[in-house]
Amino acid sequence: MVVMASIFPPVLPTVGTLSDSYGGLTCSMVVARQRYGSDRVIGCESFENACQSVLGGEIGSFLVPAAYPMLGAFIMHPLLCAVESFVAPIVPLVVAVPKGSSRQHANTLFLHPATEPLLPDVILQYESYAFSLSNPAACQDALSTASCATLTNMPAATHFGMDIIQEVRQAVNMPWVRFCAPKSTAACGQGNVADR
Repeated sequence: MVVMASIFPPVLPTVGTLSDSYGGLTCSMVVARQRYGSDRVIGCESFENACQSVLGGEIGSFLVPAAYPMLGAFIMHPLLCAVESFVAPIVPLVVAVPKGSSRQHANTLFLHPATEPLLPDVILQYESYAFSLSNPAACQDALSTASCATLTNMPAATHFGMDIIQEVRQAVNMPWVRFCAPKSTAACGQGNVADR
């Protein structure tokens, strides 16, 4: 029997993922809290910040959805190891506008990069789109800029009191990957380390 624990750093009881200043309106925070419990989940400004916190030994691991366009950078990172993958549904994704705004046209549509593949399904007409750091940030950007809208998740749109004009996707089954930084990269290919 091979004992894998000896090649990993002590696992801190925390999992980092993308969050917001409101404490958990991102799809990542919702899924992480459901899987690991609220007391183990640490919100980070970006997935890259969560990665740096793992590499710096501040948190034990970090969680990223497979839809994140830069997931490959974490998979190929020489100091990281994918230690768990699973499928879990995310909350519905919607198009929302500030209360009283046009439901037919927007100058700019704000969205997180992970939702960009959904743009062809958006029925709202818009001049351009711009990326935001998270779904809640996309709501904030739309609220702070005249004649704008957002492609975001339902909890964020509801939190900010926006009018939901289209449900683009219901509870999508999303693959998720959790990463840590083992003492030895040779550990990444040996055995099941999903419990780390």
